[in-house]
Amino acid sequence: MAFFATPAGATWEQVEIRFKDGHTVSVKALAEQGVFNYTQMGMANRKNAEPTVQWKLLKTFAAARGHLTWESPDADRKNQKRREVLSKDLRAFFQIEGDPITSDGGGWRVRFKLHDES
Repeated sequence: MAFFATPAGATWEQVEIRFKDGHTVSVKALAEQGVFNYTQMGMANRKNAEPTVQWKLLKTFAAARGHLTWESPDADRKNQKRREVLSKDLRAFFQIEGDPITSDGGGWRVRFKLHDES
């Protein structure tokens, strides 16, 4: 797993993640930027090296413009645990305190800018 060189004092609101394709993202926080794949971000399945369900959930959040509710097409009870692990993975990668995904009424919203493939 790689770590993003997050500038000191950066907050989740200053992070931007943009999917380049299904396996790679462009990441920016203040003046730092880089391109990473799911393996470098610690989201590769140890058994088969495929993307984890957390990576897939991040992609789902991107497709939903950062907001998932129970009405979302990909709503699933298993997303609660997946969201917890995704938050942990993102905190480890960016080394930023606090939860990057917050409760929002009947769902969750990411605190960072998140874009799907264009």
